[in-house]
Amino acid sequence: MSEPAPGLGEILFTLPADALLAPVSELSPRLQARIGPVDPGQVVVSRPGFRVTTRLVTPELARLMAEFRQPRRLVDAVLGFSRAEARDPFATLDDAFGALATLIDGRVLVPADSLEAQGLPPSLAAGQALAGYEVEALVQALEDSEVYRALSARGRPVALKVARAGAPSALAHEARVLAHLGGGDTPRLIEAGEAGGRPFLAMAWRPGVSVAFAAQRMRASGDRPRARRMLAALLAAYGRLHARGVVHGDIHPGNILVDEAGRVTLLDFGRARLDAADGSDPARAGIAHFYEPEMAQALLAGQAPPASTARSEQYALASLGYFLLTGLHPVDPSAEHRELLARIVARPPLPFTARGVAAWPGVERVLATALSKDPAGRFPDVAAFAAAFAAAPGARPSARPPLVAANLLEAVLERVLRGWRVDTSVDALPLAWFALRAALGRDDADLLAAADLWASRAGPGWAQAAVRAEVARARCDSAAETEEITAFMAQADRADGPGPLLAAARLLDGAAYREANAAPLSDWAVRRLERLLVTDPAQATLAHATLALGQAGAAPLPDGLRAQLDALPPGAGDVWLWGLAHDAFAEPRYAGRALDAARRTDQGLARLRAYQLTGDRRSLSTARRQAYAAARRAPDDPAQLETALLLLELEAPERVVRPPFEFRS
Repeated sequence: MSEPAPGLGEILFTLPADALLAPVSELSPRLQARIGPVDPGQVVVSRPGFRVTTRLVTPELARLMAEFRQPRRLVDAVLGFSRAEARDPFATLDDAFGALATLIDGRVLVPADSLEAQGLPPSLAAGQALAGYEVEALVQALEDSEVYRALSARGRPVALKVARAGAPSALAHEARVLAHLGGGDTPRLIEAGEAGGRPFLAMAWRPGVSVAFAAQRMRASGDRPRARRMLAALLAAYGRLHARGVVHGDIHPGNILVDEAGRVTLLDFGRARLDAADGSDPARAGIAHFYEPEMAQALLAGQAPPASTARSEQYALASLGYFLLTGLHPVDPSAEHRELLARIVARPPLPFTARGVAAWPGVERVLATALSKDPAGRFPDVAAFAAAFAAAPGARPSARPPLVAANLLEAVLERVLRGWRVDTSVDALPLAWFALRAALGRDDADLLAAADLWASRAGPGWAQAAVRAEVARARCDSAAETEEITAFMAQADRADGPGPLLAAARLLDGAAYREANAAPLSDWAVRRLERLLVTDPAQATLAHATLALGQAGAAPLPDGLRAQLDALPPGAGDVWLWGLAHDAFAEPRYAGRALDAARRTDQGLARLRAYQLTGDRRSLSTARRQAYAAARRAPDDPAQLETALLLLELEAPERVVRPPFEFRS
């Protein structure tokens, strides 16, 4: 076995020479109608190697992609973009990593040293004929083959797949598979042969766009029912494929088309298998995000990967389905190849809420079965998976707060913007935090300005400096962020206990991707943690701080941390501690302890953290009841900041965070 490929973070990527970025507003009315109701400022990304359009991206992501006109590492491109746009580099990387990984998977961003980086010029021009088929346009260009839209002698559109001269070809094998399938969910084979020494296939033309592009449109419009119907059709198509004795062997979004009517077409059978025999497949390839655990385990062990089977493809389909519904992968991605493989082997799929996506319990349960690490724990076959998915309950609509709660929240928002500005007796710190969370959740520049104003009025103290640093970060003011970090350290030096370390960890999270100089803070936090560990190493809050700083990248997690966590007595630690433990180690017992801790408290935000971590709807319901009851007790008191903050976080409970000033308790 060859050495694993380098991680994403180590590779120079580039946009191929033939990649085009076009605003939706510049497309023809016909294409705009096909895309549907989206912001006209969005951009479509296209290449001759793909049909019609490959991705719909925001203008910001399109500008980030433009950084790759020259070969760049992902981190370098994000830093360059963030400097030019005065943005938070870490937030940019966090927001864009999944999209960039998908563009890499789909060959829109390619390694700078690959043949695709030069654009793979087509070997046939429009109007040329090959084996009696007249070429109209190139629709896909790969290193070993090209696909053209062409016309038959009778003027009917066909997909003409031609091997590149001198390249090894699997077209004869693909022809046998397509002839066996005979159309339906796959293109009907019209002819297979050789022309000018180059093997070719002529197949019935199937219109459509990549399933990833179709899913992105549905997520952008919030059309979950349509997304579910599309995925149900996809699973049913693969169920029928397996029933015909064919295993596809290369499942990823680029090999699936969806047309306007929702019809699914499965493409590219060059790696397909016509039997279900077990064994190894040294030539097996694919996209790592969709590897099943058996494949990942073999690669980690340096063994030849197992051959694709119906059970392994069930896992890949579930991983693909999770990605299509959320825009993210079922386990946290890693730019390091071996770490990604290890996570596929060991880590369970995250609930949608842990990915910042609204819960969908029925669908998530079905996906979790198909994503079982043990093949025997999956559905008997993909047809059973498809049937269970189709029968799963739909997503519950978001609960609307009672009028008294909605009025309270809006009253507090109004006072934060206007009414309290002349009242110097009001505690500015929670107001600044509330305004910041509202600004981020509602994308409101006025609220961000209010957060900046209230933060400037907050008095001295490390918690105040931490909030001011977070506001500066949201404003992309790296100079102010650095200044507040310095003030934070000066104030925290005079404080007792590990609370400042938790705030420091939050300020350090993603510091490598921001311009603000956080290196002194990292050094300070590590030294302080070392001192506190000498005095009371078993303290739960110190374990919390150790985890937080480890997750932030300030210091490696110590080898004995698991044992230290397991030694904490029942009832020790809060939901935030155990949530971090689960994020770090992905072990179910830590999620269980987080739920137990949340149920012992009356803090609504702690309940929301439990919901975010596990998708436990009882925690969400309890937090709602608490917020609504508090709003009814004092409906005319717009100073109820604690209740208003909980109501605000309930608008998107999967994105809850803990206020820094809570670390003082």
